[in-house]
Amino acid sequence: MKGWVKLHRKIQDNDFWTCEKFTRGQAWVDLILLCNHQDSFYYKRGVKIDVKRGQLGRSIVELSDRWSWSRNKVTKFLNDLEKEQQIKQQKTNITMIITVLNYDLYQNEEPKGQQIEQQKGSKRAAKGQQKDTYKNDNNSNNEYNDEEVIKPKPKKPKFSFKDELLNLGADEQHIDDWMQVRKNKKAANTKTALEAIIKEANENNYPIAKAVQICAEKGWQGFKFQWVQNLAVDDLQKENQILKAKQENKKLKNKEHHDQRQIDMAINLGFLDHADNQTEPATEDTDFTIL
Repeated sequence: MKGWVKLHRKIQDNDFWTCEKFTRGQAWVDLILLCNHQDSFYYKRGVKIDVKRGQLGRSIVELSDRWSWSRNKVTKFLNDLEKEQQIKQQKTNITMIITVLNYDLYQNEEPKGQQIEQQKGSKRAAKGQQKDTYKNDNNSNNEYNDEEVIKPKPKKPKFSFKDELLNLGADEQHIDDWMQVRKNKKAANTKTALEAIIKEANENNYPIAKAVQICAEKGWQGFKFQWVQNLAVDDLQKENQILKAKQENKKLKNKEHHDQRQIDMAINLGFLDHADNQTEPATEDTDFTIL
């Protein structure tokens, strides 16, 4: 099928657009509608996110809430689109940038001749009918303002401590265990608390997923990179103590072996009765050295 229609971004504000679970086709169109029509940026958790024309910044969790899909279904759908070379995904600790590869192809103006032919057909179909409130016009498809492009007005999702960590790549079991630790210590799972932990990990180039795991394993309420370094020092000291204990044990066994050889030689030479050796073991000061 040839030709195309102009679809205004304001369709996303209509309750019919998000009232039910999305189909795959609707989700694909929604990605195109969410794309920026020109280069721009926004801030998330204090970090500047650059978004170019044909790109959108949305996380798996945000798209899951928007489309009423599971996170696994969203991930599989995006991976399928990427395999078909329709999009490209760029994941970070903060969000995910999705690039619609053929955005210009979908958005560029039609050839002038094709526009005229479509306009004639539209006029014939509309002849004798009342003028519709919703109409296609000849203005540029960039007639919306920049605020509508960058901030479309979806319902703001409720903050979820667990969902944010899942989106950052942390293991679900590690998250559950750590949240139980925090609950036992009466620590609130707030956005501020999570941002402080993420900042500490990022400043020290320590993976968020690993930070959550070690907090769960060690029973830490929060996370400080210095604690990880202290663990490394403690582990080294324990290894040294174990090595020293093994060396002492080896020396003791060598001494016991030497003493037994002395006793056996004394028995063989008649200096010590075998029965006496069994009832009265040689003390540490006993000397059976044979000259």
